[in-house]
Amino acid sequence: MMLARALIVAVLALAGTASALGQTPVPADCAPLAAREGFPTDVLTDMQLARAKARMAKLNRTDPLVVSCRAAIQSEKPRQNDTAADQQPGNSTYGP
Repeated sequence: MMLARALIVAVLALAGTASALGQTPVPADCAPLAAREGFPTDVLTDMQLARAKARMAKLNRTDPLVVSCRAAIQSEKPRQNDTAADQQPGNSTYGP
């Protein structure tokens, strides 16, 4: 149960960095799992992302595709946070 919660938190963190169009890119390591589960392998809409989160919470944690996808999500999270911080107003190196 704790692992499912951690996964949901990780996916929600990625969802929080979605673009203004309401689309979230699929990490490359998650593409085989997305294809197997019937989801697009490049970009997810908000509705597809919600369905993918629910499906991911139900999948077996020992499945190799699930393990690699979870690892990809965890490695993407710090990069997404760094990118968001760089885009904040006032973080420009070209002046005030």
